Amino acid sequence: MKNGSIKILFLELDKEGIEKITRYLEKSALFNFAIDTAHSLEEASGKLSRYDVILLGHSPEGVPAFEVVKKISETAPGVPIVVLVGDDDPAELERCLSSGATFCLVRNEDEPFIPKALLNAVLRKDGASSLLQHAEPMVVVDKNRTIKYANKSAQDLLGERVAEGETLSRFADNGHIKEMDIVRQNGRISTVEISEKDFVWDEEPVSLIKFKDVTWHKRKESVLKKELEDARKYFDIAGTLLVVLDNDGNVLMANKKVCEILGCERDELLGKNWFDSFFPQSIKEKMKEKHHQINNGELDLEVCKELPLFTRNGEKRLISWHCSLLKDSRGHVIGTLLSGEDVTDIVRARTELEMSHEKLNMAFEGIIKVLNRTMALRDPYTAGHQERVSQLACAIAKKLGLDKKRIEAVRLASLVHDIGKIAVPVEILTKTSSLSEIEFNFIKVHPRVAYDILSKIEFPWPIAEIVLQHHERLDGSGYPQGLKGDQILLEARILAVADVVEAMSSHRPYRPARGLHEAKKELLHGRGKIYDPEVVDACVELISSGEFAFQ
Repeated sequence: MKNGSIKILFLELDKEGIEKITRYLEKSALFNFAIDTAHSLEEASGKLSRYDVILLGHSPEGVPAFEVVKKISETAPGVPIVVLVGDDDPAELERCLSSGATFCLVRNEDEPFIPKALLNAVLRKDGASSLLQHAEPMVVVDKNRTIKYANKSAQDLLGERVAEGETLSRFADNGHIKEMDIVRQNGRISTVEISEKDFVWDEEPVSLIKFKDVTWHKRKESVLKKELEDARKYFDIAGTLLVVLDNDGNVLMANKKVCEILGCERDELLGKNWFDSFFPQSIKEKMKEKHHQINNGELDLEVCKELPLFTRNGEKRLISWHCSLLKDSRGHVIGTLLSGEDVTDIVRARTELEMSHEKLNMAFEGIIKVLNRTMALRDPYTAGHQERVSQLACAIAKKLGLDKKRIEAVRLASLVHDIGKIAVPVEILTKTSSLSEIEFNFIKVHPRVAYDILSKIEFPWPIAEIVLQHHERLDGSGYPQGLKGDQILLEARILAVADVVEAMSSHRPYRPARGLHEAKKELLHGRGKIYDPEVVDACVELISSGEFAFQ
């Protein structure tokens, strides 16, 4: 016997018999046990004496059961043997008993009594004190509740109250467990589980009383209960939706926020399948399959995802979910924790804002077109020039990798970069000969005039600043502010290069077109001096490769 467990050898029992008798032992709860099995006496040879009791199921064909019993008795004298025989044959039973069997039981008829037979066999061999000595606290009382035996553990727990000859009142009904607090021998109070089991020992009815000290477990249970209550409290006061699902997608826990959003009581959620109950029909099966695959390790976890849910009243809410897998101490996935935020109103506001931005952009586009048409009525050449400059400037901006917002700023600024020429006399704009210094000074005013016009409009881009700077040059030789290098916005540096290329390659009132070849020569001559080198390189590559051509 080891650690209070009776070590049993099942000999010559088939698989069905082993499973059935093991269930009887577990159900009886008379004693702790450890089971080994052997299909034949030869297989068990050499280790029979290790067991507290042997249960012999049936002997091989041609070998009577009593002969197997005799061999066991000779090989392992003193080890009690309980035999299951095929039928109620008094002669067979007598031969087994005379050969050394402690008890003989009839298969099927007597099998429910096997646990008691095994216990009595051990008690008959070693006495109750041997059985109980190292086990958990146990006491055997007779029918008058007089104590016959108490093991050392029981004596340590209860002291003189379990001395032989003392009496104990019945603690629990037969086969039932009762929990109560007792005062130990050392004066400390312990919580114990007490169970009683009635059986017959040497033809005398007795009761086996088992005491299990559960004080530590109760304290731990109390601490865990408090921790769970605290966790549930924090679970409920969390501002986010929190849901715990098992591996099948059933709801194990849901916090107050989830109940508020869905319009359900907590009890209505628990045990329900999360996907079947609250997801749209169109994605329900897909999400169930993904949940199954993720929990089985067949698919990577999608940490964040926006998904729709339907509330009890049919309202659709959009939730941004963050998912985490829950694992046990062995690393096995046992469920999923979902934490979510209701982003329905945020998404709706974002959509409305995007629509508002779109309308606003359309309004800005309209303003630019009005300004361009105004210029076209006064000077058709300048209006066409602005449109072609916009084409090349946008191509350069894309080549340089600018984002959409900055490209749009370049496009709109290009379309109105000469709007300030509205203040320049038409005679100067359309003059067919070279301009005088005074006339050129009139022309140089147009960036400032354009700035004054455009700065009154609240564009979401720095349109006025880009237009103001489009005649500035890297070395400070430009106008109207004489800015240098990085003082000039990149968008303005792009516009400056596109403006020069279009002006040189197009017809002017005072000269014929000089062509793209001359324009490229001008850019390369001024590269890094007056024109941004990266902008020049991008422009030259676009033109040389044929990627760009004026429309």
